[in-house]
Amino acid sequence: MGLVDRNLFANYTPIADVGVDHRYVNGVILDAHGNRLEFPLLFVANVALRDYLMELLAMRQNPPTLFGYPQSYILSLPWNPDVVLTAVPEAKRRYDQATMTLRTVQSNWRADGSITGARLRGNVPGVTGYGTTATRFSAGPFVNPNEAINSSGNLPDALQMEGKLWFTARLPYSMQGGILYTHTIGERFTPSFQVEGRYVYRYHSPTRAVTLIPDRLFRHSFGQSVLIEPRGSRHYASRALVDAHLEWRSPRRAVLTIDLFNAFGENELVGIKTTVEDQFQSDPTTLFGAPRLRVAPRTLRVGLRLD
Repeated sequence: MGLVDRNLFANYTPIADVGVDHRYVNGVILDAHGNRLEFPLLFVANVALRDYLMELLAMRQNPPTLFGYPQSYILSLPWNPDVVLTAVPEAKRRYDQATMTLRTVQSNWRADGSITGARLRGNVPGVTGYGTTATRFSAGPFVNPNEAINSSGNLPDALQMEGKLWFTARLPYSMQGGILYTHTIGERFTPSFQVEGRYVYRYHSPTRAVTLIPDRLFRHSFGQSVLIEPRGSRHYASRALVDAHLEWRSPRRAVLTIDLFNAFGENELVGIKTTVEDQFQSDPTTLFGAPRLRVAPRTLRVGLRLD
């Protein structure tokens, strides 16, 4: 279930080859590869495009074409949003998982091992479809066509591969201990750009002539995020963690436990800044790829339990 504009494709018009720039400094808005940010196409609301053409005509400007479209075509564009809450047949999520486990139990020790491969594909990253692409609340890709760009692919929150090995043993002096080794591969993320009025948008015609696109043409899209690359095109580096557990049981009811998490002090990234913004600021934390979250640091926990 979700919000759907039943006239979505009739209400918006694509503009091809749109470049994005800072309002005051050119060449500081870069994509995830460090090149100037350009989109093969972005959608604008027909009502905004039509009003802009009428404004040009009122000022006695008579462009033969506007962003590649003739006047007659723009003046005939409809604008009739029909947003309803309904089943969304275009919404897809498919999860596949394969797991292999191996266990052995001996008199003084036991071991468990598992390898899990998983794949989550579709065009709805969250169960509800909201709040998982844009940083602001949005009605979703079935109401906002820009959010549907590159929306299908490998979704986040599904590891490509995860392996675990857990070994425990009885030790002298009423102690027992264990070691857990975890190795993960392939957590996905996708670079995105948030449409805002503080940017400058330019149309690059087939002849490479550049025309300014007024930001008010995107006013129906402000706050929406556009995926710059196919969803799930990138993934975090693999990481390996080792945790240890030791406990001592007294002859009565007390149990002393010691846990060491992330024993080797790994610090791999598990979260980065995935949005692309202007590079005008000198603050490196605003850049694409800036660290946002790392694995939990080495932690020692001591506890006492009464059974």
